[in-house]
Amino acid sequence: MKTENKKRLLLLGKVILSIITFYSLHILFWSIPLDAVSTRLSFWVLGGINVLIGFSFLVIFVKVIDREKLLFSDWFSPKNRIKEFFIGGLLGSICIFLGFLIIINLNWNQVATGYFRLDYLLGVLFYWLCGAFLEEVYLRGYLLRKLLENFSPLISLSLSSLIFSLSHFITSEIAILPMINIFLIGILLGLLFIKTKNIWLVTGFHFLWNEVQSILGFNVSGGEYPRILYLNFESMNLFNGGDFGFEGSYVCTIIILLALCFLYKKSNR
Repeated sequence: MKTENKKRLLLLGKVILSIITFYSLHILFWSIPLDAVSTRLSFWVLGGINVLIGFSFLVIFVKVIDREKLLFSDWFSPKNRIKEFFIGGLLGSICIFLGFLIIINLNWNQVATGYFRLDYLLGVLFYWLCGAFLEEVYLRGYLLRKLLENFSPLISLSLSSLIFSLSHFITSEIAILPMINIFLIGILLGLLFIKTKNIWLVTGFHFLWNEVQSILGFNVSGGEYPRILYLNFESMNLFNGGDFGFEGSYVCTIIILLALCFLYKKSNR
């Protein structure tokens, strides 16, 4: 019993050290004023810097602290997983598009197309891909996997999802409903990771979950990004998500809960 407790304490120490270091880099990165550097290349550059710094930290941390090899781990390997990446992307896109249809049909608004540049949209596409990849490698591939080694799935999922949720409010004000929704999204991504034992399906889901929100005119976690559609709501409220975006809406809550129920039933079968 003492040995088991010692292992858990050692694991928690590693986890806390990784969280402090990873999110210190995260805060430093997000302190860059994106609006001030919004040029054709800024999203490509920022996405690349984000992955370079964050992924380098993870490789070094896993090698030095855990004495493992991140790049050769089964959960990281993309071999025979490209199909899963696209399936995950399709699922994430369907969730957002379904929410979009519900909101624009039940909440009066004007939907308009605006002037957009393809190079900006491609840059944002790369930016979201980098962000989703890095978060999934750390939060699901490293953090959740480590927690599962010594804790129950319920505790592991809850802790990793709580950190996922809090990380979205490091540089902004915490709001209750968005925090709950992002926590639930973390649970969903964690369950998908446990089911597939690989990060590529969840990376695809996370990537297009963010990108499709942006394209369809929503703010993404409170941030404004280049878009194709523009949503002009009569009022900003918890039904349409307000300034936070789709993740701040009741519609998002319902869709994620339905997805969790579907995944739970499918897993049981």
